[in-house]
Amino acid sequence: MTTSTARRDIHEGISADIRDLDCVTIDLDAFLALSSDDRAARWQQWDRAAKFQAVALMLERKYGDWSEEEIDSWIAKYDAKWAPAVALPSSDLTIPSTDDILSLVKERAELAERHGDYPGAGQLNRVRLSLLRGAHIAWHLGDLLIASVNTPGLVYAVSRRGCTCANGRAGKSSCWHVALYDLLIGMQEERAATADMAADRAAAAALGRRLCAARSRLMEAA
Repeated sequence: MTTSTARRDIHEGISADIRDLDCVTIDLDAFLALSSDDRAARWQQWDRAAKFQAVALMLERKYGDWSEEEIDSWIAKYDAKWAPAVALPSSDLTIPSTDDILSLVKERAELAERHGDYPGAGQLNRVRLSLLRGAHIAWHLGDLLIASVNTPGLVYAVSRRGCTCANGRAGKSSCWHVALYDLLIGMQEERAATADMAADRAAAAALGRRLCAARSRLMEAA
C-alpha cells in the first residue's frame, strides 16, 4: 500500500467517523454564506464535534488535506475570533450617538489631512472603522473602556495617562483608542459649555421677568 493510499484510507475513516457523530451535518456553503455576525452566533452554538466537521470540510476543500492538529489549531483560532462579546459595565457618563461621533470624526479627519497631519487622520479613520464594526465603549470611574474588536475578550482602559493596549504599554505613538478618548472628552466639554450657556440664558430671562413684574407692581402702586 502506498503512502498516499494509506493517508486517503485514514482520512476516509476519520470522515466516516465524523459523519457518524451525533450532531447536525454541517452545510459549509450555508455557513459561509452567513454574515460575519451570524457566523459568530452559529459558531457559538456548535459543540466541538460540529466545529470539527466544519473545519475539516473547509480544510479539505481548500487544501485537499488536513490533520487533527491543524483542525484543533483552526478551532482555537475561531473560538478566539468568535468569542461572545465582553459585557462592559453601564457607562457612568452618557455616550454620544454613533452618528454624532462619526460626524465629528469625519470633520476632524478632514481637518487633519488639510494640515498635513496624516498620522492623526489615520488614527481617526481607525476610530471610524472600529465604530462601524460595533466597538463597545463605556465610561467607568473616569476611564474609557473599549472592548477590542480584533481580540474578543480583551478590554482596554484609556485615561489621561494613556492606553493599556499593546501600543500604549510600549510607549508608542498614540493609538486609535486615545484618539477616541480625546474626541469624547472634547464632546463632553462642548456639551457642558453649551449647557452652561443655556443655563445662563435661562437665568437672565428669569431675572428679566422678575424685574418686569417688580416694575409693573411699582407702577400700579403709584
